[in-house]
Amino acid sequence: YDPICGSRRTDARRDRGGSGETRWGLLDLDPRHERYVEHLEAIKAKYPNCQIEDNIELEIANAATSMTARIDRLEALLRQFPRGDAAPEALLRLGMAYQAAEDAVRSDDAFARLTRDWPDCIWTRQAAGFVPGTARTRLSKAGI
Repeated sequence: YDPICGSRRTDARRDRGGSGETRWGLLDLDPRHERYVEHLEAIKAKYPNCQIEDNIELEIANAATSMTARIDRLEALLRQFPRGDAAPEALLRLGMAYQAAEDAVRSDDAFARLTRDWPDCIWTRQAAGFVPGTARTRLSKAGI
């Protein structure tokens, strides 16, 4: 087993009374890997309801290949973890996705919610670069 490259093979000690658990290496979680989402889903399955489940969901949403799938995943994440630690970034990504889909109303709504619920968050400050019109005014009123 190589901790950098990993092997996704089960622990070789299984035959000698070892755990038989899958071991992960850093490259198993490379976002450019064709099986990245599959690897994240495997982690979720192995550790259900873990403290970083919302962050794993965010990574899966970010890796979605279609804008519709990305928006659906981000909305589901925000319904399941409305105050989770990944929620501010999810709102930023959702606003950006709606902008890409040319849905200005929903984009503004996502950015407004980010500004209202997390005014001092780094993701709110980053949103200022993506916000047109009225939502930008709300960001400037929030001091961003």
